[in-house]
Amino acid sequence: MLFHKRVFSDAPLLIRPRDPNKFSIVHVVVVIAAVFLIGVLGAPFLSHRSHISVVAMQPAFWLLDSTWRLITIALVLTFAATACQGGIQGVGMKSGGSVWRGILIGLGAIAVAWPLVFLGDVISVTVEKALWHRNAPQNSLLKAVQHHPAPEILALMTFSLCVLAPLSEELFFRGLVQSYLAQVLANIRGHFVVPQSAGKFGEKSRPTAIAPADRWGAIFISSAFFALAHAEPSAFVTLFLLGVALGYVYERTGNLWTDITMHSVFNGVSLFATLALQTRR
Repeated sequence: MLFHKRVFSDAPLLIRPRDPNKFSIVHVVVVIAAVFLIGVLGAPFLSHRSHISVVAMQPAFWLLDSTWRLITIALVLTFAATACQGGIQGVGMKSGGSVWRGILIGLGAIAVAWPLVFLGDVISVTVEKALWHRNAPQNSLLKAVQHHPAPEILALMTFSLCVLAPLSEELFFRGLVQSYLAQVLANIRGHFVVPQSAGKFGEKSRPTAIAPADRWGAIFISSAFFALAHAEPSAFVTLFLLGVALGYVYERTGNLWTDITMHSVFNGVSLFATLALQTRR
């Protein structure tokens, strides 16, 4: 218990934690439905291509990709403006000097978290070889680099993976889903584990305060969703551990710019490492 209190203390080493958000399941469903609708609209374009790495060679693919990411960003920020204490800053979109502080912390945090992510990659490769006697397949979008994309396609790919993806995914998985799950788990715990004393007649019961156990539960569940959403089974462990690192940093700092920076660096290194290996062949 003492360890838990130190992990998510009221006065952490970096920045005071964010106030609890008031997101609901409706907010989560609306974002998912919007992304799904755009996917359905783009299905005719994707259906006659053999593989996503081939589709990714077309500008229209990145236009579709950017569209659903921008809609996700707009929706989450709109919901945060009314559902969070302090507006969008309540979801971690800090302003002023906190932006640069978050970026600097993010650069250090991804360096610390990288061994954990590398461990996930080693586990994935080991499992693939042990069960299916093959190497873990490469990320579908990164395989597009093997087709020697034109400069404009590479620029679109870089912008999407290193700017829009970190923004949209961190706002959704950490800012929205993780925040919502933490409150849900707190309410469940308050209802079944810590019964509230009866209040005055007609008085609404207060929501249960979020405890460290609720935060950890939200981190693990949202990280699993984060990994599953990428639809890359061979990378599930790697993405799950990355999600845990991102989720912990978010709960620890309350600054989403830290997570966005970590995510951007991870995607950027993955993209340009793949590109460097491809150009050597």
